[in-house]
Amino acid sequence: MIDEGAGAPTPAQGKSEEGRAPRYTLKARRTLPAGGPDGWGRSRELDHEPLRSSRDRALRHPRGVDLLRGTAEGMGDPELAELIEAWIDDLESNYQQLIDGMPTGWRRHGQLDFEAVIEDLADEDDPDPNFDWSTVLPSPARVRVDNPIKGNVGDREAVVTNILVVEGEFAHQSDGIVAVARERWHVRGHRLIDGTIMPCRGTYRVASAAAPTAR
Repeated sequence: MIDEGAGAPTPAQGKSEEGRAPRYTLKARRTLPAGGPDGWGRSRELDHEPLRSSRDRALRHPRGVDLLRGTAEGMGDPELAELIEAWIDDLESNYQQLIDGMPTGWRRHGQLDFEAVIEDLADEDDPDPNFDWSTVLPSPARVRVDNPIKGNVGDREAVVTNILVVEGEFAHQSDGIVAVARERWHVRGHRLIDGTIMPCRGTYRVASAAAPTAR
């Protein structure tokens, strides 16, 4: 909005807009998930009602702070940069409060309980080589488990994300996690028929890809 009010974009701003194009492409290509128009996706296999609360949704979809971080990078206005950094601090603090305030039952929920690091897409996994998957990963995301807590969990697992690829088109799946490579997650969930893991209540991001604790 500030750029629009200032007149014609600079070359740097134009390049920034080009970098955002894949996000618009993703929205334009989105179709209904295989699970039906209510967006439940694969939770139907579990007879589950996903995202029963706004806390659950916010814990599995922690993208707001990442978008602000991208905005703050290279910010030429020091006052505006300081304001955005304050917003980032507030969002990170709020996310931690959401984790700390989870109902006790959520911490025991799920057949599987583990911590893992999201791995990047392998070449053979990429459903669309023209799309910038640094902003989101298609389902299932490959993860490296380094802290198994409960259940039969392997060293490498596949976790459902919020983006399905159905017949070459993107489909939204609200019950998956919104994850990118190098993030660290605490996953509580259930194993689906094909072996992938459906995250459920009590799942949250431990560290973003930019955080020093992500490994």
